Amino acid sequence: MSEENSSNVEKRRKSTIKELNLWIGILFLLLIILNIILFSIYKTSDDSGNSTVTQIWEYMESKPFQGVTASLVTPIIFFFLENRLKFLSTIHENSERQREIKEAERKEKDKHVFDLTQRHLIQFEEILSSVWFRFHNFLYEDALEETLRREQKDGYLTYSTLYALGCLLAYQRLFLIEGIYAEMDRCSKDLDKTIKNELITISKLLDELGKKLNSSFYRYDQLALAEGIMIKDDGKYKISSQYEFRQKLADPDSLQYSLLYPSMAFVKALNEDSADYREYNLRIMEHLGNIIEGLKQIPNFRVAVKDENLKKVKNELSTLEK
Repeated sequence: MSEENSSNVEKRRKSTIKELNLWIGILFLLLIILNIILFSIYKTSDDSGNSTVTQIWEYMESKPFQGVTASLVTPIIFFFLENRLKFLSTIHENSERQREIKEAERKEKDKHVFDLTQRHLIQFEEILSSVWFRFHNFLYEDALEETLRREQKDGYLTYSTLYALGCLLAYQRLFLIEGIYAEMDRCSKDLDKTIKNELITISKLLDELGKKLNSSFYRYDQLALAEGIMIKDDGKYKISSQYEFRQKLADPDSLQYSLLYPSMAFVKALNEDSADYREYNLRIMEHLGNIIEGLKQIPNFRVAVKDENLKKVKNELSTLEK
């Protein structure tokens, strides 16, 4: 039901109730006037010498009073009951209208959550999990011999870590410039604040870790990596494929390569020496986990990182900080 139709229905309802109240008032007034006239006639013709109170009582027992009263009270009662029924009907209609509005709002919210989840949040969670597991591997798993051979051959660890980290930073940028943060609160309360604040904290930790690794990874280095991952399609930004990103690094003499070189240097240092800075790794994983836990509040949303793994990181970090 549109707002215009609802307004018209409400106007008709008020007009009907007003009309019923008017008729009840007219009939009630007519009842009083007629009885006053008839009582005056009755009093004039009564020569018994009774008091006025007695005359009123006798008049109320007379057939003229009973006839006039019965003829006018009946429609008054009818109009009153109709007015009452209209009121009850209005309450029911308003209740139904509110139910329909709430149901429409719920369906709209469900559609919004579904659309946002399909467009961004599923892909964002995959990147979060990829980065989380990459830092997890730095701490808890030795690099496989095959992986090391591939790193020497084609830079597998460097480029895969660079792409995963770049996608995370790209989403931070994309959420901001595409206005996605404003859409998130309808999915889960304060989800936008959680993601925004945690990504800012992770960015600061990466900057600090870069300094520890003697390989700077400042804000604008991170921004260059983020924008190196992003591409524009039909006026909207999205995340490029790994192949598209690797093409930007094909020419060492290009501007793109020079802008991304600090990020590559940071990732190489991270792959080699990350285990020496365990607390930073754990703190980054903790903040990634906070975002993952925020996404879990969305109904039917699935995440790759298990609760026990998130808890393990928090426990170890708590132990280190004591």
